[in-house]
Formats: sequence, C-alpha cells, structure tokens
Amino acid sequence: MLKKSFFASLLLFVFVMKSVVHKLLFLIILFIPSILIGQGIHTHGTDFWVSFMPVPFNNDVWGVEHDDLALFITGKDSCSGMITNPNTGWHHSFHVAPDSMSRIAVPVNQFLPNQLNTPLQKGLHIVSDDTIAVWSGMTFNGRGHTGNFGLTNVLPTEVLGCNYVIQSVRSAYAPYELHEGYGNFARSLAILATMDSTNVHVYLRCATQSGYHPGDTIDIWLDSGEVFLEYSVVPTAQS
Repeated sequence: MLKKSFFASLLLFVFVMKSVVHKLLFLIILFIPSILIGQGIHTHGTDFWVSFMPVPFNNDVWGVEHDDLALFITGKDSCSGMITNPNTGWHHSFHVAPDSMSRIAVPVNQFLPNQLNTPLQKGLHIVSDDTIAVWSGMTFNGRGHTGNFGLTNVLPTEVLGCNYVIQSVRSAYAPYELHEGYGNFARSLAILATMDSTNVHVYLRCATQSGYHPGDTIDIWLDSGEVFLEYSVVPTAQS
C-alpha cells in the first residue's frame, strides 16, 4: 500500500479522512517535475481508476483546444476487460493481445473535466481479467502550436494512498514557457475518488483560480468516480 507521495517544492498538502475503510484517491499532476517516494509501488495490476486534466495557459482555464483523449493498455498475456463510468453508465470493452498495446478513444465532451471547485462525474474505472499496464494520453493545441501530446502512467488502485504533498510553484520550464510565448502554466490539481463518501481536505499554500487563498482549506466530499479539479493562480517570477 502506498503510504505517502512526495513531490519537489512542496506547497499543497492533500489529506484524505478515513472512516470505516480507507478512502483512496488517484491524484493526477501534469507539467510538474516530481519525485515519487514510497514502498511497494508498481504500475501493473487488474484494477485502475483514471481521469484526465485539461491543460491551462496563464489564468485562462479553457485556453487550449483538446482534440483527443485515449487510454493505452498493454499486457504480457492475452486479456480482456471493461472501462466504465460508474456515474453515467458509459462503458467500453477491450481486448489486449499478448505483448501488444490497445488504444481506446475516450469522448472528450464526456470525460474532460470542465469546471473548477465542484465534484464532476468524469472518472473511469478499468478492470481486466489479467495483469495490464495503463497510460492515459491527450493531444491538444494552443498558442499556435498543434499536435502537442501528453502521456501519464496510471497507478493501479492497490497502490494508491491517502496522503499527498504536491508542488504549485513556478516550474523549471518557466524560461521556456516565456520564450515560447506561453506566459506561465497554472499549476494543476485533480483528485479522483475510488470509493463513495470520500472526505478530502486540501490545505493550501498558494492562491487558486476559484478564489481560495494561502492558508485556506478546501473541504470536499466525493463519491466513487467523481473528480475535483483546481488550478493555482499563475505564479509570478518571485514565487
């Protein structure tokens, strides 16, 4: 079981309350250089939860055109499985041939989170009858650049945890972002609950685009498959 995940330049702390059972979260972080420390971490399994995160430019949350969402599934042996959204009923079966990869397109209008600071029914549950590895990917266009592609390795449910620390500061890529005309990327946080009645506390050390300030606490309840999305205010050169 993953106990803690640590990320460089720590400015946000996320804590998940525990009741009768542990409430597990899948924390998705894009464009943030990070170091993951833990015990028993692996990327293969038979049960996964995943969501996608839109790419923000500056303080414009929806300043990028997202053209494509997809899941990439590989397996050493022949296997089959199902991808479902427990809240909407959407589902898609898949089959993976031995030592190969299957690509499953995911509808952008259904599963790309499009609101901040509110539970969204955008999470996907992946179950297979044999061991697989899963990646989530998206293509997006913005600021005159087309065909950008991002890929994230999805962790299996069994290694997810209840305590996370993530960074929200100006990234090592800031000079490149400014040179290329992007300004600065907002720092992104998405939380996906894998169980009903998951109580999440986010202890902020930075301002967010929903109006929260450093020192505030976001207290939210999520059910299985619900996603919470938040962006930091674009950091300044002094951040």
